[in-house]
Amino acid sequence: MKKGALYIIFSLGNGGTQRNIVNTLNNIELKNKKKILFLYNAIKTSDLENQIDESVKIYRVTSKSMFKHFIRLKVLVSIIKNENIFSIFSFALNGSYLALFSKLFFPFRKLPIIYRLVSVDSALTSSRFLIISKLKNFIFIHFLCRFVNTIICQSDFMYNSLTTQSRKFLSKKSIVIKNLIDFPRINNSLNESFKVDYEYFTFIGRLSPEKNVLQIVEAFNIIKEKSTCKLLIIGDGSEYEKIRSYVKLSNLEERVLLLGFQSNPYKYLKNSLGLILFSKYEGFPNVLLESMYCKTPVITSNFEGAEEIVNHNETGYIVERNDIASLAMHMNQISDKSKNIQLINNAYKFVLKLNNDSENKYKGLIN
Repeated sequence: MKKGALYIIFSLGNGGTQRNIVNTLNNIELKNKKKILFLYNAIKTSDLENQIDESVKIYRVTSKSMFKHFIRLKVLVSIIKNENIFSIFSFALNGSYLALFSKLFFPFRKLPIIYRLVSVDSALTSSRFLIISKLKNFIFIHFLCRFVNTIICQSDFMYNSLTTQSRKFLSKKSIVIKNLIDFPRINNSLNESFKVDYEYFTFIGRLSPEKNVLQIVEAFNIIKEKSTCKLLIIGDGSEYEKIRSYVKLSNLEERVLLLGFQSNPYKYLKNSLGLILFSKYEGFPNVLLESMYCKTPVITSNFEGAEEIVNHNETGYIVERNDIASLAMHMNQISDKSKNIQLINNAYKFVLKLNNDSENKYKGLIN
């Protein structure tokens, strides 16, 4: 029986981690091996799920019962057995714990577990209660990280945060592989036309507190009299009503357009004056890399690790978090397209090289 590589994630809703597992499934070829995907908290079929290569076999658990963890473990054990799994690749924290417990049922089988961190460890183990946070962190470091075979960090910052002085033992099993971008899918998406008679900035992502979308609108409000451009906000989330209310109170309804979730954001990105990302924190955001590939200038906040993606004044612009005045100034700056030609070319070359490096690392790790 052909051996299988198992990929694990909670579900395929809309998000950067979900997009990255799809990009990995579709773009990293395995030599004479099959790909299996396990969604242990599956939701209804999503747009992302429909983008997965048809050769990938998908298993789903949808149970919400009090025994859901046992059901997930039972299904996982059966997948490992029936699909002749030789390696497990987890894109989720709980999925990694499941994978570790599943190994107890195969004591004589070599079954390496590769865990891709979705964020810095402090964010993964945070809690309102200090004692719970400390306990979660201890279990995370001394059980999960100690017993998985490889840990993939999305950025150098994430790697350095994980392998601090007291955790040097993790450095031997940790590796930095930056996010993959699916160029062919973006190219196909760009063929869909989007023609308007105005210029615009773009935000793409969740409308959640850490994304600071409201401050992007506030910065746009500062520059609105200096141009006729608009701001397109693409995405859904808990902050939607708050943002909509501010837009209405500021008489920006004709200038700031909340478009909700869009299955093809790239047609908007292609001709945008610039992509704005003003987050309090991020992992390694795909949307910056995708914008660079679409030859659209980027402005980002200085979240930890931002400088690994954007070289200020060379491939984009970095502004201080919460500095709305500086953001407004840089939005004015990128409105002049003639000044961005070299920056756009630098960014495009950067993302091509980064993607090639990441593909080679994944191939070497999995094969």
